[in-house]
Amino acid sequence: MRVIIVDSEIETGELLQRELQRQGCEAEYTASPVDLPVRLSAGYSHLRMLTPLSRQAGEPCKVLLLNLDMPKVNGLELLKEVTEAGLELDVIVITADGDDDKAMEAIHLGAIDYLRKPISLDELRTALFRIQQKRAAQGRMALKHRVLVVDDEKDLAERMKQELEREGYEVAVAYDGLAGLEYFKSNHVDAVIADIRMSGIDGLEMLDQCRGINSDFVSIVITGFGDYEKAVKSLKLGVFDYLRKPISLEELVSAVAKGIDLVALRRGLSARQRELEIESALKTRYAEKLEREKEAVQKSEEKYRSILQNIEEGYYEIDIAGYFRFFNDSLCKILGYPRDELMRMNNRQNTDEENARKVYQTYNEVYLTGETVKAFDWEIIRKDESKRHVEASISLISGPTGQPTGFKGILRDITERKQAEELYVTMANSSQVGVYIVQDGKLQFVNPKFCEYTGFSAEELLGRDSLSLVHPEDRSLVRKNAVKLLKGESSLPYEFRGITRNGETRWMMETVSPIHYRGKRAVLGSFMDVTEFRQAQEALNESEEKYRGLVHNVKLGIFRSTPDPIGSFLEVNPAMEEITGYSRDELLQINIVDLYVHPREREAALELARVRGKTTKEILFKRKEGTEITVWETKVAVKDDTGVILYFDGILEDITERKILEQELKELYATEQRERRELEEEARARGQFINVLAHEMRTPLTPVMICAGMLRDALSSNPESTHFRLTNNILTSAQVMVSRLDELLDLARFSSGTFTLERQVLDTRDFLQKVAAEFQPVAEDKEQLLVLGLPETLPGIEADASRLEQVLMNLLSNASKFSPEGRTITLRAIIEGTELVVEIEDQGIGISPEQQARLFEPYHRIEQDRQAFPGLGLGLVISKQIVEAHGGRIWLTSELGQGSTFCFSIPVGS
Repeated sequence: MRVIIVDSEIETGELLQRELQRQGCEAEYTASPVDLPVRLSAGYSHLRMLTPLSRQAGEPCKVLLLNLDMPKVNGLELLKEVTEAGLELDVIVITADGDDDKAMEAIHLGAIDYLRKPISLDELRTALFRIQQKRAAQGRMALKHRVLVVDDEKDLAERMKQELEREGYEVAVAYDGLAGLEYFKSNHVDAVIADIRMSGIDGLEMLDQCRGINSDFVSIVITGFGDYEKAVKSLKLGVFDYLRKPISLEELVSAVAKGIDLVALRRGLSARQRELEIESALKTRYAEKLEREKEAVQKSEEKYRSILQNIEEGYYEIDIAGYFRFFNDSLCKILGYPRDELMRMNNRQNTDEENARKVYQTYNEVYLTGETVKAFDWEIIRKDESKRHVEASISLISGPTGQPTGFKGILRDITERKQAEELYVTMANSSQVGVYIVQDGKLQFVNPKFCEYTGFSAEELLGRDSLSLVHPEDRSLVRKNAVKLLKGESSLPYEFRGITRNGETRWMMETVSPIHYRGKRAVLGSFMDVTEFRQAQEALNESEEKYRGLVHNVKLGIFRSTPDPIGSFLEVNPAMEEITGYSRDELLQINIVDLYVHPREREAALELARVRGKTTKEILFKRKEGTEITVWETKVAVKDDTGVILYFDGILEDITERKILEQELKELYATEQRERRELEEEARARGQFINVLAHEMRTPLTPVMICAGMLRDALSSNPESTHFRLTNNILTSAQVMVSRLDELLDLARFSSGTFTLERQVLDTRDFLQKVAAEFQPVAEDKEQLLVLGLPETLPGIEADASRLEQVLMNLLSNASKFSPEGRTITLRAIIEGTELVVEIEDQGIGISPEQQARLFEPYHRIEQDRQAFPGLGLGLVISKQIVEAHGGRIWLTSELGQGSTFCFSIPVGS
């Protein structure tokens, strides 16, 4: 069994550790209680030990020995933390001698036993046995018994050991008395079997020394045959039994079993005696506590009765039926009855029928719920038949078993307060502001204006949390300001947002003051709805701020000036300082006319403003440092009711840079027009040159093509001959050259603006099928599949058939060139709105986004195209211009490795 010892006294800790190890426990000792519950929960692998252990990781700790009197440690609090940690742990506490109160408190907290200092090892063994007994009963631990066999006949000793081990005992063997004594000193033994006759220390002497160490065991001696005298002597010395040689193993087992039973009985009696001691101590402590509490209650009752007799409020106690059984003198005074008469009365006798019913219902509610009713008021009839208003707090009286036995209450006369309240209510109900009373956070009174502001009825408001009517974001503000007013730290009203019944947010202005209402502290508040006023104020502030910000932040100079010819500024914004170079103070001091480069311009502008009321003019100004600037001035005359000009309000804009830019822009525009004309002339000349060049180059190519064609036909009978192949190459190259010249001619026509379309109405479906049929041999030559995806019907289009065929053949040719052999090329046509959309989709290599961006530029070719196929890179450019000339557009979608889809649109029409 694993035991942890926690004691700051090293000597005590080591003593306990040695004894526990002797008892067969795995005992660990630490002097530090720091983080003990955490360390226990973690498996004790990090406990700082003062004595080395035989092994660090063992079974979980089962027992904790805890000193409650360690320095700077509250032992009971530490014990509480350990027990609350939920560990399967039995705790034995260590206390100072005579500190039984602390020991009993530890038992209450879950400790199983306590040891007083100086430590009694017998008490430790008893406590340990109690734990072993409990755990054995719970099935968590089996009780093991250890037998020590001491005999110098080794064969006999071994036979006894084997037989006892078969019976389930732990057996140790020593072959002489000295070895047996040494083993006993360091190990817990339940029974000792010793041969009387041994060399050195004989059996009886060894047993006598063992009893001096620890008497909690039974001894059995072995005597020679017929050696009765020594056997009898040993029994007189306390030996439990004796065995005669030759040994009977059955007698051996029987004697050991009886001896172990005797040991267990002795230990059980000690354990039970210890339990009775603890139980008796607990009962004594409990009885003393009850006696102290009883005395305290008696003193409290005497004090309580004395207080009740001297308070102004009436105190009373009645039985379940309502008859008085105790009351103070103040109650007699309030009710107007002498003590002897009141003692025979029921609490409902001194009121009318209606109030008697209210009283019964209230007391019945207290009886049924067990809850105290506070501030219950009703009208009583005194003995002299005068009527008074009273208020009471009523609670239930219960007997020892918890059964209700009556009621008790505090009663006060509130007649004067009631009359004052009625007056205040009348005044509040006629008030034009919201008036309310809050007590314990609940509304106790509201006037009609309060209901009007909030939209709730009085019935809905009374008893409601007052803060529920305040906007959630303003509740802390209301609490804070209310506390300031109630403490006298502030006398100013405060504003907050309220929530009406229909969910509308309204602004309220409120002030509060502390009062007493129905005998308790309360808050009297008054408020008014200031939403419209606040909205108007916010609108005004917003308007002022907007215009103030506009005037100060705008880059235009804004001013107000006098209407005289000399002129003075009355107000200027910061932009005026930036425009003129003067500070605000300087501008308010100088004459406005001094700012003019031509002062007479001011006189003319003033005269025009007087006549028209407004002038707008470009003026030359002088800045403070002397530089001239051009400003655009707009000035408005502000007049009084008689038409007299009071002042001018004006705007000043520095347009100096704009004037410079305007001049530069005029010059740039003239240059651009000149260069445009030159470029257009150059483009026309280039187009004419290309046109002439192309025609001049085509002229000699025509006979070359005719002759090459005739020669190839003549050699066609032997297509494998060298002459046929050379002739075919000449014809093919000439055709390519003609195609390139046609592209250059088209480009020249587009550049010079001479490109024209020969439009005609086309049957779209037949046209597309014809083009596909013409391209089919090209696809078959590369073992490619051309798929035609056309709807059953397509509307006609007005287009140039040859040019449109040129676009299609160019796109189909590109799709074939960039698609591997055996792939599919798809030609589709669909109608989208008012357009025919034609799509050519391939399964080729795809085009990167960078290449797509430049694909329709003249002479631009992608890297793969340039390396594998000859050409000028004009096919897509010309296709784009042909499509756009038809009023359409061309585009593509492509991903590298995923193929490309080229699309173009042509407006539908006949």
